[in-house]
Amino acid sequence: GMIESLPAREGTLCQPMTRAQLPMAGDRRGDEMRALLVAMAESAEPDPFRPDEPVVWTTDDVVEAARKEKLCEDLCGVEGDKELTSNARRALGHELRRWRGRRLSTTDGRIFRFGQRHQRRGAVYPLTWE
Repeated sequence: GMIESLPAREGTLCQPMTRAQLPMAGDRRGDEMRALLVAMAESAEPDPFRPDEPVVWTTDDVVEAARKEKLCEDLCGVEGDKELTSNARRALGHELRRWRGRRLSTTDGRIFRFGQRHQRRGAVYPLTWE
């Protein structure tokens, strides 16, 4: 049939029913945001007195980490920049909202959930391990 006749490209079999894992899939911001959240999770230090409590990040924590990792520069700027303007903070918050509740994994395979929260207001982003 038609699907079976799809050619293999660059040494990999073309599988039309699976999500493409291409390095340049066109979602650079999404790729950078995922890398940023993974880097933040890998460096997260739980409270030694309350290890079951989630690590909670603020918008400023996200900006600082992004600048340090040189990721999401279009949203967060680069090291040495001034604080974000209110419009820039709003744009970052909008992007972070897209990632709330997502399950991600660190490079060593630990699963975490980003930003699951129950309050309606307040820009805090908890990380919980699964």
